[in-house]
Amino acid sequence: MKYHGLSSERRKHLARILAIGKGAITINDAAKTLNWDREKARLFLSSLNRSGWLKLIKYGVYVPVPLEADEPGLTSENELVLSNYLFGKCYIGGWSAASFWGLTDQLFRKVWVLTTNFVRKKEEIKSGHTYLLQHISNDYFFGLHTEWIGQDKVHLSDPHKTVIDFANFIDAYGLQSLIDVLTSYLHSEHKNLNVLLDYAHKANNRTLFKRIGFMLEKLAPDEEMAIYHCLENISKGPSKLSPKLSCEIYISKWKLKVPQYMARQ
Repeated sequence: MKYHGLSSERRKHLARILAIGKGAITINDAAKTLNWDREKARLFLSSLNRSGWLKLIKYGVYVPVPLEADEPGLTSENELVLSNYLFGKCYIGGWSAASFWGLTDQLFRKVWVLTTNFVRKKEEIKSGHTYLLQHISNDYFFGLHTEWIGQDKVHLSDPHKTVIDFANFIDAYGLQSLIDVLTSYLHSEHKNLNVLLDYAHKANNRTLFKRIGFMLEKLAPDEEMAIYHCLENISKGPSKLSPKLSCEIYISKWKLKVPQYMARQ
């Protein structure tokens, strides 16, 4: 790679920073690599941003701009890597994780991120990538798979946690999405209802047992032990299968209000 428009010394500094091999570069990365103080590193990265060699995506966080790019851009892998730099303690979930585990054949340009950071906007566009955000508590940070992309570690929900997320945040994904993902899970190599129900306990939301148990009765009625376990752990008060939908029918067994078409199935 040739660095036009930079002095030989600055080219060497930039090459050393890029040699780290991370998807994004922070002020601390530059300071440590070049043995500089933070202020000197900050000014250097800022100057590279102004001259077009780096692109600022968040205060103190930069990504390299490929020489062949007409406009600053990132690889499809980097959109996952960047989530760590943009959203703090987080993992990739939702449809992004469902696609990763083969629970859907659909491909998505957006990235679903669950983060312990405060979420001001549900959707953010960073460096040309669209991120859909969901706030979670620290206690909900479990059931994760670690994927290494270059020098960066990315967390994704494992197959069981992916199903739990669709059931727990049903308003974000929709009832039909839960049906589709749970159906795929039940017919996949990942199926393990013991783990799934253990995660439901860890999620500390007894409505999950209503939703999962009711859906198992519809989709996998032979899973009697799992269905019974769900029934034994439901909350006492009435709940809606999907709060955003009109749920006219009350299923007393599950203490669950469901749409009319679901009661008929």
